Amino acid sequence: MVKDSRSDEKIGDLLDSLDQRILRLRNEYEQFFVGVVKKEPIDKREDIAALIRRLGRERMNNTAQKFRYQQLRARFTAFTMYWNRTVKQLEEGTHRRDIFRVRLREQAEQKQGPDTRATRPARAAETDKRGQAAMDTVRDRDALEKVFEDFLATRKKCHERTDNVHFDRMVQFMENQTDTIKKQYRCSAVQFEVVADHGKAKLKAIPLRRR
Repeated sequence: MVKDSRSDEKIGDLLDSLDQRILRLRNEYEQFFVGVVKKEPIDKREDIAALIRRLGRERMNNTAQKFRYQQLRARFTAFTMYWNRTVKQLEEGTHRRDIFRVRLREQAEQKQGPDTRATRPARAAETDKRGQAAMDTVRDRDALEKVFEDFLATRKKCHERTDNVHFDRMVQFMENQTDTIKKQYRCSAVQFEVVADHGKAKLKAIPLRRR
């Protein structure tokens, strides 16, 4: 019984470690896909795969641990398929981030005319300065990536964790806040910036273009 108890405890610790490492790796891949992390964390991914193989060789008498192991292995397999697909899309230039940027550029050129390239920087600065023709941050992929990068950097400066910050969750939060603020302030656009408030990184919503 003592031997089984120690074995269960060891396997439990390994499963806890596996769970946490998968979550951290998911976060790193999200940062890689938006350009915050420049190198794909393939080494950490291989380390996790090795841990899964190691656990697969362990004799698990605890039914709950067996079920948890199967769930974690399935989750990692699903993430791996998604990561492989997304990396391929990035390499081929068919990822939604790249497509979104191209479409925005094409739309801007169509609206501004043939002199877009020569005048775009000056016009953009003038527009920002006046606060007119503003776009929701949640509708601008470049702006979303910039906010995400700033948020991570600010959390680091404030000595806060960054491994629990997820791009998709942040975007969902900002989308919900955008809808709420538009109704509350009757504005047509909401932009976000990152601020440090009492030693913590926070997202600050800015309503623009009041009606």
